[in-house]
Amino acid sequence: MKRLLTTLSALFILLTSHAGGPVKQWGQLQVKHTNLCNQQGDPVVLRGVSFGWHNLWPRFYNRKAVKTLVHDWHATVVRAAMGTRIKNNYLENPEFALRCVENVIKGAIREDVYVIVDWHSHDLLTDEAMKFFNYISKKYGHYPHIIYELYNEPIDDSWPELKTYATRVIDVIRKNDPDNIILMAPPTGTKTSTWWPNRPSRATPI
Repeated sequence: MKRLLTTLSALFILLTSHAGGPVKQWGQLQVKHTNLCNQQGDPVVLRGVSFGWHNLWPRFYNRKAVKTLVHDWHATVVRAAMGTRIKNNYLENPEFALRCVENVIKGAIREDVYVIVDWHSHDLLTDEAMKFFNYISKKYGHYPHIIYELYNEPIDDSWPELKTYATRVIDVIRKNDPDNIILMAPPTGTKTSTWWPNRPSRATPI
């Protein structure tokens, strides 16, 4: 009887620990002032790992890699960096790029962690970015796991140019997903990224 109770207790601990992933624990993320907060409005900190460009290191873009990062590295967020430069990039091979990114997204959802979907570009590619984020937000926007990163690494773009770009891409996302957080990089030389509030069709930085 004692052995049975011990086994049942261990099984209960295993099941409850597996069921308490970051997304289940914190829910829909939000921004309050300059703080990243959980669904209840309490500040939280995400820790995790970014994958390299999908077209340079595609072998890591799979659910097994996500599982390893979550269970062995204790990541609460992973980042899929979808490259738009160098050979076999999104512009040349969008089907391959989407397959890689979606592997990571599905892995993150399965492991109940957050996932940053990164449009990893050094150039303003507004129409292409709008098409990409329309697809991602339409297909996955109902999951609270998703975080959108609109433009990872601007080099020669001014803030007015970036704001115009961001406004157009945000409008596309918000038609499909009114809630999940959006990240937008600042112009080169600025040390901190800009958090965009999770409000529909707004493009005013906090």
